[in-house]
Parts: sequence; C-alpha cells; structure tokens
Amino acid sequence: MKNIAASLTKAQFRDRTKGVTRRLGWKNLQPGELLQVCEKCQGLKPGEHLVKICVIRVTEVRQESLNRMISDEAYGRAEAALEGFPEMTGREFACFFTKTHSEGGRQLTFHKPITRIAFEYVDGV
Repeated sequence: MKNIAASLTKAQFRDRTKGVTRRLGWKNLQPGELLQVCEKCQGLKPGEHLVKICVIRVTEVRQESLNRMISDEAYGRAEAALEGFPEMTGREFACFFTKTHSEGGRQLTFHKPITRIAFEYVDGV
C-alpha cells in the first residue's frame, strides 16, 4: 500500500469531509488501489515517524485542469466542497492549490492538467 500525504488537509481527512484530492503526478494510480493517508510522508526528521490518518480506496482517477473549476461555477463549488472546503468557490480553491503547489520551482497555472483522485474511506484496515 502506498502512502499519500495530507499535510494541507489533515482535518478534512480526519473528519471525512474530503472525497476528492488533486495531485501533481499520480497518473498511474488505478481505481481499487488502497492508499495510507499520512500527515507527512517525506522530509521526516530523525526520530519522527509516519502519523497515519486513515486508509482510502481509489474510485476514480482522471486528468483535469483547475480551469474547469473556474469556468463552471456550479462544478467548482461542488468540487471545492468535495475537497473539504465547502466555504470556497472553485476559483478560491484553484488559487489556493496553485499557491501551495509548484512544479520544478515554477508556480502552476490553471490550465495545467493535474490528477483528480476520487476515493472512499476504508474501515478496519
């Protein structure tokens, strides 16, 4: 089982208000795969350990630009809520995402395809 970090959305995973996550990479992920959600997966200092939050099962994987959340207001609001941010518009979420993620030191644009991962929570794993 692969680990996936939730450094920006720990609370949403813990309270299970998140059903979708967007990631750079992760293009080869397949529906049915189990992922261990952790607070932090990389950059652990000596003595630090993985803090596991939950296990999720991938239900859908697709490439999509953040621009869709901006151009379709209803879709954007629904997706922001699925990401665990019901108070945000699609544009607000897209701006949050681009400010907190970069690729090769460059800030992302709204047009860059990123991986949208839908999932369900798995109990007892």
